[in-house]
Amino acid sequence: MPTQIAKKYGSFSYDSLPLDRQTAELIRLWASIRYKCSYCTIFHTQDARNSGVDIHKVDNIMAFNESELFTDKEKAALSYAAAISYVDYKKLPAATAEAKNILMTKK
Repeated sequence: MPTQIAKKYGSFSYDSLPLDRQTAELIRLWASIRYKCSYCTIFHTQDARNSGVDIHKVDNIMAFNESELFTDKEKAALSYAAAISYVDYKKLPAATAEAKNILMTKK
């Protein structure tokens, strides 16, 4: 079922994402918690751990802005997800610009 949902509503292939797998998993986990989906939270918590995301990041995902555990790239990606999620039109342009700047820069 998750594969079918991913194919219908979003990319299931990590190769097609402009993010590394760990950052993508952090976003998916954050969104799962944000939308209070128990099934998705369990699923994406496990996927994040399996992809090598530090367990402390998994445990502190909802406090990413206040945490020193997350990289600037991860914070930018999660901030963008939050801006889209909450449809905060005041923050969306700045979050989009920051995400483009940081996420499109190859390291």
